[in-house]
Amino acid sequence: GLSNSVKLPGKTDQIARYLASADVFVMPSRWEGLPIALLEAMSTGLPSVATKVEGVDEVLLEGEHGLFVPVENPQALAQAILQLLRDPQARSRMGAAARLHISTKYTVDRMCEQYLELMLSLNENR
Repeated sequence: GLSNSVKLPGKTDQIARYLASADVFVMPSRWEGLPIALLEAMSTGLPSVATKVEGVDEVLLEGEHGLFVPVENPQALAQAILQLLRDPQARSRMGAAARLHISTKYTVDRMCEQYLELMLSLNENR
């Protein structure tokens, strides 16, 4: 049954181990800020299936890093998960693109640059 394929560990310190054993990362949120769990999954090269909510749609690019589904639509969620599970080449392509995206856009240096740019622009608008 599903218990052989789906893991719901709850709170754990074994995140890296679970991500390494996964084929797809699934994030069916109703809302998010900056989705750290999604960033972690993408950084390991996992393609994602996620609801298109604010925060997630700023990180994940549809068709490039994974797939979006509507909020509270379990049929669409299941269909998107199956689509990726049945297409190893798409999973590999999206996972590689996700890893590259995170490694270039979400580095400490890049985040510091973005904060500095924001502060400078706010200062200019005073």
